[in-house]
Amino acid sequence: MASKETRKRYSKQDVLNQTLVAFGQGTGCVRVSSGACRELVGLMTPIIEARNLAGDWEDIAVQMLERIRTIGRVAVNLMLDEGRVYIEEKDVAVAFRRVQLGSKTGDCFRDSEERTGD
Repeated sequence: MASKETRKRYSKQDVLNQTLVAFGQGTGCVRVSSGACRELVGLMTPIIEARNLAGDWEDIAVQMLERIRTIGRVAVNLMLDEGRVYIEEKDVAVAFRRVQLGSKTGDCFRDSEERTGD
């Protein structure tokens, strides 16, 4: 791991950009409405700001992005269950909550050690 002095500094926008890429990786080649992307940004922004994720990005990016990819996969399943051809805002909101609950991480990004205190 790089020292604090040599580590790259990430902005909130850097984190959001990588979040949207990971979401797209999870959704694959299905259509995503612009409203669905705005919903994800709206859900992520307070988390990024509250936990200073940009400052800790190098340490948590792998776990965070895997959960975001999972949100994309869950959103695809919700879309398919309703016979639609694109992901809507509601799919993102429901998928986000399901990943929070399923991974037992309130904000989707804490790893199991932080969660359980082990």
